[in-house]
Amino acid sequence: LIIFFLLELVLVIFVFVFYFVDGAFANIGLYPEDGFMDAIKKYRDDPDMQDFIDNIQKMLSCCGASNDDNGYKDWNNNRYFNCSGKSPDACTVPYSCCKISSGSNLNYRCGANMLSDTSDLSAINTEGCLKGLQNLIMTTFGLLEDL
Repeated sequence: LIIFFLLELVLVIFVFVFYFVDGAFANIGLYPEDGFMDAIKKYRDDPDMQDFIDNIQKMLSCCGASNDDNGYKDWNNNRYFNCSGKSPDACTVPYSCCKISSGSNLNYRCGANMLSDTSDLSAINTEGCLKGLQNLIMTTFGLLEDL
């Protein structure tokens, strides 16, 4: 019981710092958005990084790195996904950004042309993963508060 209480206390402090104190991570030298953006840039170049990002995006139902509702636009920073590129993936987002209904088949091309200005974004998660993480923490924090 004491261990559970200590874990809850650490989580409360983390949530407070992450959510309520603007620039707290920058003040201690942590830049989670910069680290995630670097991972996005290396997405096709490093298979381990690709798996890592795909797992995070699927787990958090998010797309990209940002702490806002337009995180999917972060994929413009990847040379393969950028709309000005010549890659077959140009102007797309990875399949892990796609919304998948339970029981439906995975469409690996559902993110095609999602970075163009005229696309219908209803097939993908648009929220950035840092915002998704923030929402998960706040949801978990709310559940722990009820205990």
